[in-house]
Amino acid sequence: MTIVALLPLLLTGWFATDIAVTENQRSSDERLLRDASAIAQVVDSWVVAQRDALEGWTVPFAIGENASLQRGLLAAILQANPSFVSVVLVDRDNVVVVEPVWVDAALAGVDVRRTVGSAERARALVSKLPSSAAIEAHDAGVARDDALPIGGAVGSSWRFAQGQAPSVPIAVVGPRDPGLVFGAELSLSEVAKLIATQSTPDHRVSVVDNEGAVILGDGTGAESLATLGSDATVAFVLPDGTAVRGAIAVVATPDWRVITIEPAAAAEASGSAIRARTAQVLVVSLLLALGVGAVLARSLSEPVRELSDGALRVADGDYGRKVAEDRGDEIGDLQRAFNHLSSRLASGRDEIARQRAEIEGFNRELQARVDERTRELVEAQVRLVQSGQLAAVAEMGAGLAHELNNPIAAILGTAQVVRMRLRGTPEEERVARIEEQATRCREVVASMLKLSEGSSEGGNEPGSVDVVDLRGMLAEVAALVAAPFRQRGVTLVVESSDQAVEASANPVATSRVLAQVLQSFRSGLPDGARLVVRAALIDGRASVLFEPDRPIAKGSARDDWMASGLSLWVARRQLETMSGRLDEPGTGQTAWVLSLPAGAA
Repeated sequence: MTIVALLPLLLTGWFATDIAVTENQRSSDERLLRDASAIAQVVDSWVVAQRDALEGWTVPFAIGENASLQRGLLAAILQANPSFVSVVLVDRDNVVVVEPVWVDAALAGVDVRRTVGSAERARALVSKLPSSAAIEAHDAGVARDDALPIGGAVGSSWRFAQGQAPSVPIAVVGPRDPGLVFGAELSLSEVAKLIATQSTPDHRVSVVDNEGAVILGDGTGAESLATLGSDATVAFVLPDGTAVRGAIAVVATPDWRVITIEPAAAAEASGSAIRARTAQVLVVSLLLALGVGAVLARSLSEPVRELSDGALRVADGDYGRKVAEDRGDEIGDLQRAFNHLSSRLASGRDEIARQRAEIEGFNRELQARVDERTRELVEAQVRLVQSGQLAAVAEMGAGLAHELNNPIAAILGTAQVVRMRLRGTPEEERVARIEEQATRCREVVASMLKLSEGSSEGGNEPGSVDVVDLRGMLAEVAALVAAPFRQRGVTLVVESSDQAVEASANPVATSRVLAQVLQSFRSGLPDGARLVVRAALIDGRASVLFEPDRPIAKGSARDDWMASGLSLWVARRQLETMSGRLDEPGTGQTAWVLSLPAGAA
């Protein structure tokens, strides 16, 4: 019986060991791939950053054929980038335009990161520049009509001398001087340091090109992996017979590969240790189980079975279930503990039910209170916003009206005096127009003051109502706001009509409402939009239709289309005092309609 009981444990332990070994190998492969990918990303970002640094120098400066400017720019580029060994300038035929510059011993002595160059090394750089690729990239940008067509390319790695860190040539054609190619030798000494710090005897890191040539690292066994075009993990055997596991990651710029390799034995060592330890534990467990099972089988079987049955009953919800307490040993303690546990579970179940009922009642009461307070807060906020809007409009209107009355009175008085002096002359008509517009301004200011004080000025009170022609009034207001519409880039079109459209309303208030609505449309329409406006009789009311060809931007910084701002809010209130209204378009409609009572025929 003991062997049968332990058999599942033995099988489970063995399968768990295999899973652990497999997971360990997978983790090792993932770690190798993470290391290779991280190094590849660093190398790619670093090379691209150096190329972009060289491209950046070609954007703000145009050097033309000025040799002094050309050589000065090359010196500045070399001084600014510590990874550049030499910098050259050639034409599109790869012919040197000006004498190259390179890092001399003095500069290298000041900056230890520098690699000393020479004239021979600069000439070697010219022969290795990827000028054709850079020119093709630049010409492609010109064909695409790029704002700043820049062509950049990174060439193949090379070593100027044995034992030195490898370099890569960079070529750039700038937008200011498309006939010139800037070239730089980029030393890979910084990348070499990174590879050296990441490499150990059991964890080798190499960088190779797409043809298998080793650029950095020892490269042992890495050459055959260079043809792989995507990130992957591999297992293979080195020429010396060593089984290894490795990973390859592609470097996008330039087309290189980062390869990490470590002996397969290192990845499998922990798996072997897991197997050995698991086998030892299983053997010891088996021996102990056999010995204990032989001694205690009889005394344990029956009480254990009873406890098992009781536990299953409790698990099914039979709280309070008890077993016989007829032993004084550990089994008896277990029986008493089981009975105590069952009793506590029963009492706990009742207590939990009671507390749950209390909590649910409290939650319902709390939710009701929260809902009530939320409604009160929303109503208070609405009232506060409305009060603030009314107070702000009233204060602003009163202030503007009082400030404008004096200058308008002065203009009107001066115009009247000048008109009397020019009576009978051709200039009298011009002064009369000034007087007419000043009078209109005074009426508008008076209407604004009465509106801010809660007056119904502008409505259909006796003495303030007149029959106005909406066609002519609409044309006059459109002429006044035409300039702001043009500045905004919105086309305003006023369609004429042969039918008279007469409204019973105050002329000044009606003009102001039309101006306010048109200004609001100007603010809400985007550049290039078109607004068609026309007057018409609709359902027996004098109406003005506003038909934009674009959606109106609601809630913009210039106007609040939810009627909580100053423009449409004031217009709607003015219309209410004149028994008019402003209707927004319904479903499937595009026109806004401003309607007023029709005038007498």
